Amino acid sequence: CGDGSCDGGEDCDNCFDDCGACACMPDPLEPNGGSPNASPTTLGVDYCGLSVCAGDVDWFELVVGSSFTATITFSQAEGDLELEIYSAQTNNYVNGSYSANDDEMVSVNVTPGTYWARVYGDSGAENPDYCFRVD
Repeated sequence: CGDGSCDGGEDCDNCFDDCGACACMPDPLEPNGGSPNASPTTLGVDYCGLSVCAGDVDWFELVVGSSFTATITFSQAEGDLELEIYSAQTNNYVNGSYSANDDEMVSVNVTPGTYWARVYGDSGAENPDYCFRVD
């Protein structure tokens, strides 16, 4: 991998640099394209094999104590993703992460309750493979 040629044993999953991005396909948590359909999550569990395809936004429901950290891990070269947190009680924006690097992380100190995480592609970007986690 890394020689500029997509050779035997290399594919879009294990050698993006040589073989290019995998086709973006809906992930197993769809439809979770809005806060009413947010996928419930469990603290400390990695949710992987997720995707944000054209026109897609993923929402996750978090039931938390006074503080938490939400993280998405991905390769920015496959498509830049952003992460935002909203209060389910007020529908208000709480915090977000908008870097142009791999991965995004938001740490917040809040009142206990239900919150939503929103994952979307920057400027409509797609990403065929990311993980979500809340601790």
